[in-house]
Amino acid sequence: MANDAVITVRVPRELKQKIAARAKREHRSVSAQVVHELDRALGGEVEGSKIAHRSALGMFAGARVPSDAEFAAVRTELWGRLDKRG
Repeated sequence: MANDAVITVRVPRELKQKIAARAKREHRSVSAQVVHELDRALGGEVEGSKIAHRSALGMFAGARVPSDAEFAAVRTELWGRLDKRG
């Protein structure tokens, strides 16, 4: 999906700070985090979305969905291993 459209929006400073903090935790730019959050809020409806949750749903039908904390723990572990590789 090409990022070729621009939206200018004003948000409260506190919301921007929350988005920036989450972007940092998830190793994304603020812009990429906003796109991610909007896509997630819209249920992955954006055509050509790179987010895999739409196509992966069938693979895990009936399985327990990991919590955000579990995803964060795995992400931290993976990034830690990547940092050690040099």
